Amino acid sequence: MITIADDRVLQVRLADQNAFWTNPSATDWNLGGDRLWLGPERDWFYSTGGLSDHVVPASMSPGTDRVLTHRLTGDKTTVSITRDIQVLEDTPTRAVYETRTTVTVHSGRPVDAWSIVSVPLGGLLELPLSGPLDYRDYLTPRHVEMSDKILRLHLTGDVMTKIGILPTSIGGPLTYTANGLRIDRTFPVFPDAVYCDLPIGATGQGDAVQVFEDDGHYGGYAELEHHSPAATVGHPVTDVCRTTVTAL
Repeated sequence: MITIADDRVLQVRLADQNAFWTNPSATDWNLGGDRLWLGPERDWFYSTGGLSDHVVPASMSPGTDRVLTHRLTGDKTTVSITRDIQVLEDTPTRAVYETRTTVTVHSGRPVDAWSIVSVPLGGLLELPLSGPLDYRDYLTPRHVEMSDKILRLHLTGDVMTKIGILPTSIGGPLTYTANGLRIDRTFPVFPDAVYCDLPIGATGQGDAVQVFEDDGHYGGYAELEHHSPAATVGHPVTDVCRTTVTAL
């Protein structure tokens, strides 16, 4: 069963198991599920770069029109968001939905559609590669496993980690298996486009896919994240993501 709240897929439940991590008692941003934020994170969330300085701004809340404030400089970026969630299949053993998100920048800096799904820890993430693996650590460096051109990550949450993978390395699909459920997410990746989400102080091409593990600081979960290319004034972007959850 698919549960939708505002512009978020809050939960998918099959075979008496929840596919997503949620926090029913949350009174702030940390509700979980499949949500949309706007990148780049370093522009809107940080003023100095430390975890204690990380603040989720009110402009990340659902809404058609948003004004983003750069945490370091204070300058403003205005954007419009359209986000459509279409349920394609919803049975006791399989659920399929598609999100279509368009970001239009009216003034200011580049912005991307940052799609995030929170999942329970303890599962295996598999990411087929389309080229040589080019990734960066944001937090504690972590070990990655790769064979047959598939990056495999066991998301345990033993330590807080985050990696970012460049668009030249990954073609779009990812699979996460945990608690007898498999989550498949398919989305477009454009190797020649400009992606704008980067670590603080970094330059060059941004990340297309990111993986975050929480060690309990925020409640204990993992995040499967992907970014659209950067939208700029006069050049909107549309991200289409299809999510399939299957009971094994």
